Amino acid sequence: IVSDIMTSTALSFVIIALMMMILFRSVKIGLLSMIPNILPILITMAIMGLFDIKLRIATAIIFSINLGIAVDNTIHFLSRFMHELKVDGDHEAAVKRTLLNAGRAMLFASAVLFMGLTVVAFSDFVAMMHFSLLTCATIVTAMAGDLFLLPATVLFIRPAVPGRRDEEPGEALQAAA
Repeated sequence: IVSDIMTSTALSFVIIALMMMILFRSVKIGLLSMIPNILPILITMAIMGLFDIKLRIATAIIFSINLGIAVDNTIHFLSRFMHELKVDGDHEAAVKRTLLNAGRAMLFASAVLFMGLTVVAFSDFVAMMHFSLLTCATIVTAMAGDLFLLPATVLFIRPAVPGRRDEEPGEALQAAA
């Protein structure tokens, strides 16, 4: 089971990263998008170990499913960010506008998912209860990653403004001369 989990999670990670690269037409953005999405999976694994939740078929499928859930808000954030970045090319302002616009929708969508899954946490069927609790933990940590880690990463990496060619530092000086 452990081998299958690692294989399916790695395959999901690669496929989603490739899709993100295609979606945003950038290897850099595609890889950047995966940073806040691997963390919730690792935290979910840590929670399983901490609370001695056994690895079974029901808990094994959680990782691939949760990676898909986690990447959803990342797509919303990055899509809006790239749109906002086109406005004035200001990374900080684009992040602020993105958090004000898409951030609110991301928060509400995650809250609805969280509350819907919380109901299942009261199930007498242990596998469903574990699935619910672990998925809720993933949703919370993925949301935190998309609201805090992703904007910080975007500001650190500073992706190119869409539709503009990145200039080398010397090119701008030569053009001015």
